[in-house]
Amino acid sequence: MLRIAVINLALFLVPFALYLLWTTVRGKRTDMPFYWLIGSGAALVLVAMVTLAQFETGGSTGEYEPARVVDGEIVPGRFVEPTE
Repeated sequence: MLRIAVINLALFLVPFALYLLWTTVRGKRTDMPFYWLIGSGAALVLVAMVTLAQFETGGSTGEYEPARVVDGEIVPGRFVEPTE
């Protein structure tokens, strides 16, 4: 979950970084167009979320076996392939 949050934050900050790079290379400082940068950052995050939801399979081919306690040890949950 943290990985997804970091990726979304990085995608949101890409337009700001590109704008700062562009103004630095140009050598001309102007006021930042915050609304456009926020909008384009949000659009990038939205596209990434839709793409991830569309193409991520999540390993749902098997049956989920929830976490359990065996001999005092926690055995994590997992997907088990169905037996025929």
